[in-house]
Amino acid sequence: MGKTGTLHNMAGQLCGTSYAIQYMDQFTTEPKGEAGDGALFG
Repeated sequence: MGKTGTLHNMAGQLCGTSYAIQYMDQFTTEPKGEAGDGALFG
């Protein structure tokens, strides 16, 4: 993975240096009805 960004640096300062990169820089959606049975808001 590339260079850490502003959000990662800020989270590292708030949560400690062991903060993992767990966020995405985009949102993914799908049409209603195509979500799996275990969907949170389905």
